[in-house]
Amino acid sequence: RKGARELVSTMSPQWLPSADALEILGSVGISHSFIEDAIPEFVLYWRERGVVHGAWNTKFIEHIRRQWAKYTVSFGLDDTPRPIADGWQPSADCFEILQLAEIDEDYARSKVPEFVLYWKDSEQVKASWNTVFLQFIKQDWARRLKQGGHEEKLYGEDQTIAGTQQQKIREKFERIADRSWAD
Repeated sequence: RKGARELVSTMSPQWLPSADALEILGSVGISHSFIEDAIPEFVLYWRERGVVHGAWNTKFIEHIRRQWAKYTVSFGLDDTPRPIADGWQPSADCFEILQLAEIDEDYARSKVPEFVLYWKDSEQVKASWNTVFLQFIKQDWARRLKQGGHEEKLYGEDQTIAGTQQQKIREKFERIADRSWAD
């Protein structure tokens, strides 16, 4: 077992993290290029402060973990499952996707309280509430369109008009249900 004195090394312009430090960081899923890009900044930071001796590998691991956490959160890459927050709202990107699927934004917004209540009661955790919301709205919207088309047929409107409407509804339903873009 090595003591603290034995782990102390000297900071120089050529300093690099040990293979063990790189293995530890790689094992938790931190990108190798992210680690490599951070080395010059880390060296400069400590050299400018005049600190020459220290447990640099330990400090480097801590630094990279903090920076990686900030990076993943800022780019929405944090996939840690969490319960839904009380005041959760879908992101603007979520509404853009719904608009592309020709789903009414007011309709989607009206479903947010129901969605939040359901998931709060279920106490489940999810990595992306936006994804779950999109699935919920798309399914609900498709069900709504399908029911609307069925009612038209029941009321026996002019078959030509009803047929045209059916076709439009069917086409919309197929566009909404289309998941080919997700492959």
